[in-house]
Amino acid sequence: MAARHGSTTTPWSRLGAQPDDQPTPVLPEGGSVAILGGGSSGLVCAKHLLEAGYTVTIYERTDAIGGAFVHKAYDQSRLVSSKYLTPFSDLRASPTDPPHVSLPAYVEYLEAYAKRFKLDKRIMFNAHV
Repeated sequence: MAARHGSTTTPWSRLGAQPDDQPTPVLPEGGSVAILGGGSSGLVCAKHLLEAGYTVTIYERTDAIGGAFVHKAYDQSRLVSSKYLTPFSDLRASPTDPPHVSLPAYVEYLEAYAKRFKLDKRIMFNAHV
């Protein structure tokens, strides 16, 4: 279905303004959250939940963060997405990084992200859930 000029076809845009545009919290204020996996998604999720006031524990099955970028990677692999799209907005890539970093370099980035936001202290390694 083609969108009309000036409008979008997303379901949320068709709802219009709601009386209370504040999202309803899913968890009780100050609750605790278990995150499974210390890959890129788990780390950024933990960071934002901590900022929202939750107690967070990351359970990582292996002895290192990085998820599939460590344990399911091919030798000599590089990221397909560029250094401009892949990093999180609160820790950008270095201007000296190549356009498509290697997987070990991306894991180093994730480790730096975990350290910068003190997520490394919230990870339980070798945890089988």
